[in-house]
Amino acid sequence: MKINFIRLFFAIGILAITYSCRPSNPNAMQTETRKFEQKYYLTENKSKGVLTIKMQIEIPVKFRDSNILKIVRDDIVKQVFGQEYVQYSNKELLPRFANDMNEEFRNNNLPFFNKDIPEELGYAFNNEYLLETFVLLSDEHIFSYGIGLYVYTGGAHGLSTRSFLNYDLRNGSLMSEKDLFVGDYEPILIEIMKRHIMADSELNSIEELEEIYWTEHIIPNGNFYITRESINYVFNPYEIAPYSFGHTEISIPFEEIKEILKWEKAP
Repeated sequence: MKINFIRLFFAIGILAITYSCRPSNPNAMQTETRKFEQKYYLTENKSKGVLTIKMQIEIPVKFRDSNILKIVRDDIVKQVFGQEYVQYSNKELLPRFANDMNEEFRNNNLPFFNKDIPEELGYAFNNEYLLETFVLLSDEHIFSYGIGLYVYTGGAHGLSTRSFLNYDLRNGSLMSEKDLFVGDYEPILIEIMKRHIMADSELNSIEELEEIYWTEHIIPNGNFYITRESINYVFNPYEIAPYSFGHTEISIPFEEIKEILKWEKAP
């Protein structure tokens, strides 16, 4: 089961900036969009060795509570880029991160680079870093945030990952399953998740499911996003199935799990 709902490849200009008008609720978290695109060449020979960086991020800039705004904004920066980047302004963030990536790229590859490397082998020094972050839900209660990342550092293929952060806007804390569900929710949720995968994959039995998926790993994995109608789990390549299956998404309507929901103000 593959999904395409997350935009990962995008055409962007260097350091363009716009303000997101997605949230119509004035009490919701407001964001701005920052974009960056640059190629860094390993040597003067542009046909051998290049780091391509493309980034487009949505970053919180306005909220009714400035303390919660800072908590959420700083945690997003820490989760996406690292703790050391929290200190930088939104304007500085992407250029500084890109420059640091270029330095790492050069340090890792220059010692092994030889100008006489054949043209066909020069591509082994080509790297890609494609990042996009985006808001999935923004209201006065929940801020659900997605991170799409593709990294290629040589080899047969790169690796695409999708991860999610969900913030309780009452205090700015990250939400986990324990904040959403009551009691011994895991067995119930696991059965529902398996049932959804079987339906989406047109499988007729648990035995057929076990032949294709690594069912012992189909569990609440903390990698979910929230919409107004559902909670949506995402498994990255290799987590519950071979790489060729891509990402697996399981969308579970709140109505289906209302007996185990704790969150008092579901979207």
